[in-house]
Amino acid sequence: MSSVAIDGTTLIFGSTTATVASVHSIDFTDSVAAVETTNFSSTKAQFVAGMIEKGMTIEIYGTGSIDAGTTAATSITWNDGTSDNLGNMLCSSRASGGKVKGAIVSRLTFVGAPA
Repeated sequence: MSSVAIDGTTLIFGSTTATVASVHSIDFTDSVAAVETTNFSSTKAQFVAGMIEKGMTIEIYGTGSIDAGTTAATSITWNDGTSDNLGNMLCSSRASGGKVKGAIVSRLTFVGAPA
């Protein structure tokens, strides 16, 4: 991903497209659980890849149109032309707030969902 700026990055959640005009930040994680398979004859701990977990948290200006409990195909196209296809994601929470003389900001958290 480009280190210059996030400007031009697009987030697609189902039929909803959000650009950086409304997206304040994106944090994307792609991790795998390490499953220990060490046995009695092993001389060191051994692990294999377990389930893959994908997650994402975004902050947007305003309240947005994505409600908690909504599931949709999700992808991010970064400003350098690369992309991350997250598959189906569930919006597991949405919190909105603001301060005096400040913008309304909503924080949405997404977790992997069945296809």
